Order: sequence, then C-alpha cells, then structure tokens
Amino acid sequence: MKNCLLQHRMAKQTVLILLFCTSVANSAKLLTVALMGGSHYFMMDEISKILARGGHNVFNFHQIVRPSSGPQITHDEYTYIPWTIGENYTQEYSKVVQKFVQDSIRGKYSFSGFLTILDSHAYECDKLLSDSEVLARLSNENYDLLVIDAFHYCTMLLAAKLKVPYVAVYGTSFYNGHHIHLSSPPSHVPAFTSHLSDSMTFFERLQNVGVLLRGYFEGQLCFDRFSYVIKRHFSAEDNVNLEDLHLKAELWIYNTGFSFEFPRPLLPNVVYVGSFLSKPAMPLPQEMEEFITGDQGFIVVALGTMVQSISDRHLIEKMTRAFSRLPQKIFWRYNNNSWPSDITLPENVKIYGWLPQNDLLGHPQARAFISHGGINSLHQAVYHGVPVLGLPFFYDQTDNVIRLVSKGIALSISVSELEEETLVRKLTQLVTIPRFRQSALRASKQLRFQPFTAAELTSRWIESILNVGNGDHLKPRSYRMPAYQLYLLDVCAFALAITMLTIFFTYKILKSLLLRVTARFLQIKPGERKRKIT
Repeated sequence: MKNCLLQHRMAKQTVLILLFCTSVANSAKLLTVALMGGSHYFMMDEISKILARGGHNVFNFHQIVRPSSGPQITHDEYTYIPWTIGENYTQEYSKVVQKFVQDSIRGKYSFSGFLTILDSHAYECDKLLSDSEVLARLSNENYDLLVIDAFHYCTMLLAAKLKVPYVAVYGTSFYNGHHIHLSSPPSHVPAFTSHLSDSMTFFERLQNVGVLLRGYFEGQLCFDRFSYVIKRHFSAEDNVNLEDLHLKAELWIYNTGFSFEFPRPLLPNVVYVGSFLSKPAMPLPQEMEEFITGDQGFIVVALGTMVQSISDRHLIEKMTRAFSRLPQKIFWRYNNNSWPSDITLPENVKIYGWLPQNDLLGHPQARAFISHGGINSLHQAVYHGVPVLGLPFFYDQTDNVIRLVSKGIALSISVSELEEETLVRKLTQLVTIPRFRQSALRASKQLRFQPFTAAELTSRWIESILNVGNGDHLKPRSYRMPAYQLYLLDVCAFALAITMLTIFFTYKILKSLLLRVTARFLQIKPGERKRKIT
C-alpha cells in the first residue's frame, strides 16, 4: 500500500514538473496596456496577474492620468511601467472629468461632453507617441503580444506604432459592436444608448433602428478626434485608421457574460469571459463588522471611481434624509474631505473614501446596492446575488441598469426623479420583496457556474493565439470585404436596376399594346361599330 502511495506521489510530482516545464517553455513576453484609471486599470491589473500566473513574462504599461484612490495595487507578479504627461496635466484632466461627471449628476449629460473626454484622450495619445524614449524602451523589449484596454483608442495606435499583434479587451457593453462587424439585429438586440431591453414593441424597434443608425455617425465623430494624431505620427504609406485597427485585433475579449447581457449572436473572435473583478468575499475590517449590528443588514452606496463626491447639495440632503428613515445600516463611498460640514450624518450612515465593495457585497448581511451602473459594480452585485437600485448618470450606465431591471434583479431611478420618498420606497421594495433576491441569486448561479472562469477563459484564449500565431482563423470574411460588398450595396443596386428595367420594359410593352388596340378601335367606322356592338 505504501509503495502504491509512493508511486502515486512520484507520478503526481512528475506531472507537475512536466506541466511547469511546458509552461516555462511556452512562456511569452506580454505587454498589457492601460491608458485609463479607475475600474479600467483594476481590470487590466487583474488580467496582468492572470497572465503572469500562467507562466508568462508580463509587463504592464500604465498611464497615470489622475490621482489614484483606494488601496495601493501591488505589482509583484509583473513588471510595472508607469508613464504620465505630468502633474499639471493630471490636475487639468481631473477637472475636465469632474465637470463632466457633475454635469451628468445634474442630469445634463451630453454627447458633446463625452467628445470632450475623447479630446483629452487624443491629446494624451499625441504626447505618448511623441515620447521617443518610452517608445524606444517598449520597442526594444520585442513583445510577442499586446493585451490592450481598447476603450482608449490610443492603445490600438500604440500597437500599430510598435508593430506588435494585439488582443483587445473591452470593459463595457457593445459600444463598438458595429466597428468589429458584430451582427446586431435591431429586432431583438438593443442598440447602445437605446435604453431598451430585448423585448420591444413596434415603436421601440423603430426607435432602436434610429439609435443604431445614429451610432454609426457618432462612432465616426469619435474616430475623428484622433485624425490629427494619426496624421502626425503615421505616414500615408502606413495606411493607419481606427476602423482597420478594430479589425486587426487577433481576438476581442469582453468583460461580461450572459448572466448579465441579453443573448445575442457573436463572432468566433468575440469572447465573453464573465467578470474579472467579481470574486469570493474576504473578511471585512473589524470596524465595519462592529458597525453591522442586528438582523436588518446593510446597504452599500457606491457611485463609481469617477464620482468621488456630489456637488449638488439638494441631492445629498435628499439621499441623507432617505437613508435616515431606513432600518438598515448604510456604507456610503464618498470623499470625506468633500462632505458638507453643516450636514449631519445619520447614526446608521458611515462614509468612506474607499470601500471594499466586492467584500461588502459578498457579506451575508448585504441587502441592497445603490450603484451608478458601472459594469464591474453590477457584475459584483450579480456574482453575490444582491439586488440593485440603479442610479445611472452617463454613457453605458442606463443600458447596464436596464439589463438587470429586465432580469428582475434591479429597480432604476433617474437623477431627475430622485426624491426622498421615491428613494425610501424603492429601497424598501428591493429589501422586502422576495422576488428581487430570488432573481439575483438565480443570476448569481449563472455567473458562478459558467463552464470556465474569466481567468481560465482569458488564459486559454491568449495561449491559443500565442500557439497558433494569430487569430486569422477566427475572423469573418467581412473583415476583408469592401463596404459595398459587406452591406450588399452592389446586390441592392443590381436588384434595383433589374426592377427598374422590368418596370420600364413592362411599361413599354403595355403602352405599345394599348396604342395598337386604340388605333384599331379608331379605324372602325361608326356604323360598323354599332353593328359589332349589336
């Protein structure tokens, strides 16, 4: 028996050694690129760690674009390459972002405001591609593959400059679906910012078509922000444009899954992985545990990494009065230094500059979550089965919240309708009506028990790209078709021409026959005509 156990252990150790050797032999030099902060950087940090644990030599290029908040991220598992334009720009960019955020909180979100953010991205890109020192350092490393946060278009331009193949990661919903030729039937796939579910009436489908068409024009306006950057840093012979760069990605990895998204057709080069930042909860700090007393539980309030405070005093007062009427304790993420000194916090409310959000949502006493509708936050709520009250401000947030509302997990409230009574009523419904919790737990099972975790899917797909050499076998033929063929304009023109010719010749034939009949009729004398009639 002992000999059998010894042989089993030796065989197991041999297998582990072989696996380790294989991993080392197949290890690649990878560069992950994160040019945005907040949740985007957290996501790329997690991906960097996943790839490093897979045995690869991982470097993370990160643009420090605004002051970081929250716990310090450790970079022990990969090589960290920070880059910044400078402290002055960091402060100026923060002002631009906060103005955009505060306008959105007041219900004044506009597409032109979003374009202002993209103008800042283009400025950053120009500075990055002008930094010959950092470009030389990155180029000399001879990376095998880049893994980029494609929300910032400059990551694709950086890959083109380095002439290295890349896998694109997208941390939000399908804003860029049409850029990668993703089939989006408007009958049941809601267009980005349509604020619709997949169950639409006739007029909603009509609205969806309009929003889909508008999205094509808005997408081009977004690309145009980077036109001067491309002209400055690429020659005409390079033939670089953002449309083609979207199609050149070897693979598209989306930080979402069908526990959250509506079912829709996908392409072979588009992969849903679930959620990078949703994990089993860790124990809470002692101070937080002591604050949670009784059996009423607690509610988490977190409006995203971009919303550090709220400048609208009336909104703060309404939220504070509403929270004071609830039996639950409230954990509210809010910049402590920005809290109005003359507004007293109720005894059941505590504010923190940073919250261990995933750990709070995974606590057994978590009853509800007030969220801005960021996809990472909503995924964490789904993962832990916590009902959500969505308070969306801008971009994809309303669409994200509507997905959970349609699945029975959430209620939604807009800034314009946020009143004390409405807030109390909706939170009470979420906490006391069992169907919200039941729906949340059902979605939690769907996310937790998908065949592979986000880490496993990401690691396996990138290993596949590295081993094969590219992702060309996954890309549809449409990527190599001119627009007139892709959208069947030639077929439509041919069909229209045939139809017009058929109508023309039919008209000519009928006209000729009519003239003959008329002529023959007129040649008959009146007396003969009467006899023929009788």
